Amino acid sequence: MIARLEGRHIVGIMSIDEMPAGPEIDRLVAVLMGDDIAVLSGHRWRQDEAGEVDLFACESDPHNGPLCTRCRGTYCVHCGKVPDEKCAPSVRSYSTDIARSWLVAERMRLMVFPSKGGWAAALVDRVDGDNGEPPHADHFVDASLRIFARADTAQLAICRAALKAISA
Repeated sequence: MIARLEGRHIVGIMSIDEMPAGPEIDRLVAVLMGDDIAVLSGHRWRQDEAGEVDLFACESDPHNGPLCTRCRGTYCVHCGKVPDEKCAPSVRSYSTDIARSWLVAERMRLMVFPSKGGWAAALVDRVDGDNGEPPHADHFVDASLRIFARADTAQLAICRAALKAISA
């Protein structure tokens, strides 16, 4: 089932907590992060110093042609087959790449910590039992949690919590 954002609500899914890591959740998080994931009817071809389309941006003897700066698509100017497909950039792997998911955690101000059987991410109001130790899910009481998500990986927990935060 394809999920999509409508305003601040996610439409087309049963539960954010059930979403697996992969392209569907990555696309939703990409929208949240402001990534340009729009499918365009035309490509954005790399330009040379003169501002013209660089026909040698992608070169492999005897073929050469322009290179799209969004989707990395190309075609050979000698073969004459200009692509007619739409420009659809690849979506960053927020749900599997810890460096990318950490950007989400920072932007959303999520706390990320180990939890029973995996990882958790949360927006919290306060921590009960704070004794200077790194936070653990057992330190939180239900009343202190505004947004909370668990997953097998920190990356997926971050993505789920971020999507819950914008849907709240």
